[in-house]
Amino acid sequence: MVDAKSNELRMKRLQWDSEQLGIGCGLIESTESIVGQNSKVSIDKIAKWLEANSDLEFITVKATPEHLAVLNHCLSMGAYFADTKIMFKYSAHRNINLDRNSEYRIEIIKSIDSTPFLELSEEMTSSRFYADPKIGYTKANRMWRTSIKNHCEGFVDKLQIASKGDQPCGLIAIKFFNTDSLLLSIVGVIKAFQRRNIGNLMLRHILYRYAKDFTIFVETQATNIPAQKLYIKNGFEFHHITHILHLWR
Repeated sequence: MVDAKSNELRMKRLQWDSEQLGIGCGLIESTESIVGQNSKVSIDKIAKWLEANSDLEFITVKATPEHLAVLNHCLSMGAYFADTKIMFKYSAHRNINLDRNSEYRIEIIKSIDSTPFLELSEEMTSSRFYADPKIGYTKANRMWRTSIKNHCEGFVDKLQIASKGDQPCGLIAIKFFNTDSLLLSIVGVIKAFQRRNIGNLMLRHILYRYAKDFTIFVETQATNIPAQKLYIKNGFEFHHITHILHLWR
C-alpha cells in the first residue's frame, strides 16, 4: 500500500470503494493550500502516485474550480466530470420556532436498525455512482444501501430520526468535524412520507439544537434542485462547489 499526503494534495487508496466495486479504487483530492502554488509540482505528485499505484483501476478526483491545473491534467488523462457538489453553510441565525404539536417525533440517537431506511437508496439517483455507466445501477444501488446501513449502525457521530408512532420516516446523519462545526448528510424522507413537510421539520430541529454552538454545513448535488431549495428556505447559503471527476484506467 502506498498512500501519500501533503499540504497540496491528498492521495489515498479507498478500501471501502474497492470492496464495493470489486476493483482497486483511489482518491485524488486538492486542498485550499494548492491555490497559487506551483501547479507543475502538484501534477508531478499525481503522476508519481499513479505510477506507484498502478493496480488502481478507478480514481475519484475532487477539486474546487480554482484548481484548474489539477482538473485539466486529469481530464487530459481521460477523466470526465461525474458530478458537482454544492456545499451550503447555515448563516441566517434566525429564531427557530418548533411545532410542538407535530404528529412526528424527532430524536437524536447514535444508531438504529437500517432496514426502514434502505429504500432511500432509490432516491440517490442523481449521485455520481448511478450516473457512471461503468458502475451501473445494480452496483450503485448496493453501494448506497451499504452506505445507509453503515450510517445507521454507527458510522457517523449522531443520527436524527423522524418517526410517526412506531414508524421511522426521515433521517439525517450528523458528523462533527471538530468542536465547532458539523456536516449533515443523507438527508432523506422515506417515499411514503414525502410531501408532508418532514424535511423542513427535521432541519428546524437540527438548527434549533446546534446552530448556536456549531457552524452547520450540508452538501448536495448540483442537479438536486429540490434539496437546494430546501436548504436555502431554511437559511443556508452557498459556500463552495467541488467538481468530481472519474478516471478509469
